Amino acid sequence: MKLYLMRHGHAVDAPNDQLRPLSPEGHEQVERTAAKLMPMNLNIKKVIHSTLLRAKETAYDLCQFLELGAPSEEQGLKPNDNFSTFCEEAKLIEEDTLFVGHMPFMAEAVEYLTGQAINFNTAEVIAIEVDDKSAKMLWRSSQM
Repeated sequence: MKLYLMRHGHAVDAPNDQLRPLSPEGHEQVERTAAKLMPMNLNIKKVIHSTLLRAKETAYDLCQFLELGAPSEEQGLKPNDNFSTFCEEAKLIEEDTLFVGHMPFMAEAVEYLTGQAINFNTAEVIAIEVDDKSAKMLWRSSQM
């Protein structure tokens, strides 16, 4: 099974962190990322985003560009949520799923799963092959 971990696109500054929308640049970043992913014919069955507005907008943009079904929202993907719990639960997922979240959560999840320390660019996707015993980073959209 493959996990696709995505950091939200660039967001505007706002007093309420929960309600920070994507900037025009953020929407463009998501579109560029989708353009890189489109020819790969990924078998993404679900897209799940955090409860924060910028992740929701990123997920909806990506789903629109890749012609995927509507994304869903889940708790536990915010910047400082427990990434180890997320990773252990993610290992049990049976279908290819893309999660849209935040730093430092996404980078910590990649390191927990693969042992590789990374820094996410905005609107970047990292693909990870996961089985019950191991996980391996396959590619990063920023390096395509």
